[in-house]
Amino acid sequence: MSESKSPSSMNILFLESVLNAFDEPFYVIRIEDHAIVLANHAARREGINGSFTLPHTCHALTHNLKTPCEGAEHPCPMKQVIQSRQSCVVEHIHYKPDGRPYFAEVHGCPIHNKKGEIEYLVEYSMDVTGKKEAGERLNLFQRALEFSGNGVMITNIKGDIEYINPAFSRITGYSVGEVIGKNPRILKSGEHSRDFYSALRNAIQCGDVWRGEMTNRRKDGSLYWEHQTIAPVRDSRGQITHFIAIMEDITARKEVERELARLAFTDSLTGLANRRHFFHHAEAFFGKFFGKLSHPPIQLAALMVDIDHFKNINDQYGHITGDEALQEIAKRLKRNLRPNDLIARYGGEEFAVILPHADWKIAWQIAERLRLSVSREHISLAVDLSVTISVGIACLSKEMKTLDALLHAADDALYQAKHGGRNRCVIYHERDET
Repeated sequence: MSESKSPSSMNILFLESVLNAFDEPFYVIRIEDHAIVLANHAARREGINGSFTLPHTCHALTHNLKTPCEGAEHPCPMKQVIQSRQSCVVEHIHYKPDGRPYFAEVHGCPIHNKKGEIEYLVEYSMDVTGKKEAGERLNLFQRALEFSGNGVMITNIKGDIEYINPAFSRITGYSVGEVIGKNPRILKSGEHSRDFYSALRNAIQCGDVWRGEMTNRRKDGSLYWEHQTIAPVRDSRGQITHFIAIMEDITARKEVERELARLAFTDSLTGLANRRHFFHHAEAFFGKFFGKLSHPPIQLAALMVDIDHFKNINDQYGHITGDEALQEIAKRLKRNLRPNDLIARYGGEEFAVILPHADWKIAWQIAERLRLSVSREHISLAVDLSVTISVGIACLSKEMKTLDALLHAADDALYQAKHGGRNRCVIYHERDET
């Protein structure tokens, strides 16, 4: 005949089975002396050196201490429950049997006796060290984004903005409330083609990282340059869920580059194109027109302009006055040319001009206009200067195979103008070789 178990013993066995099913420590503490009166297997494994015998104190179990902990590092759940007379959840530091600390999320619940006094504390704790460290890493990433000097924008898969950092607001002028839920198109400058944006979208939607420079528009309407890196963000299944854009304001750098380019192609004294810039663009003009030569020839002319007796100005009034005279003459020449004409300071007191769509009559009229713009009115500086120029004119012909040949012809005409008395224009005439 088998031994029967009482209902109470069966309930206790069932309760123990339930508690032992928990992977995390579960125990009951007597408030009076901090003694653990009930503990599941997970709690018993936390005992000093891995051993556990009842009675055992909570501070010995979780802190390897012989006396109750003061709660100086983190709030003691027992003290919290006694003070509030309610259940609590606290983050507390516990210690492994080997002395290693770990973060535990402790749930404490009071058990009252018939007098309403708290007699026992039920504790259930979970190791949240990994969660805590992940949270700290996430917080570090968050701070890194907040304090980054580069703008950061995160959009969902539809392109709606979900996050911006302070640098984004500083660069664009838009606050968080003004852009969340909006599309990045609010920054569109109108300076780029549809193909540009199409290539960008195709790249990131295919999962590629896009890097490039673009012009965007701030809230106040001003344009700025930025270097952007846009990357897709994937979930655990590899599906794209968001896009993150990191933006660096490179406006200042672009302005420096533009100024360096200007200095590389501009004469610093007169502000006209320098010789290098002149040949770069003049070659393009020449190739375009010479390639289409037919009968009658496409019209293209060149002028060589030289200031008469300029050395006398430098010798008599000094180089500062000479420089100022050069600047004023350059202004007059440029002012009397057509918008598409190309003028450059060729060297010293000499200027070169390319006149597209100009036959010899038009070239003569323009050359005369330049000559008169200088000679008719004195140049008023520290002294009044009466200055004249000489102009050599050459028109493109089938015999001129290179730009140098065209300019050489204009220079020959200038030589004739200088030796013919100066302050005059001369047209180059090809010599008859027969």
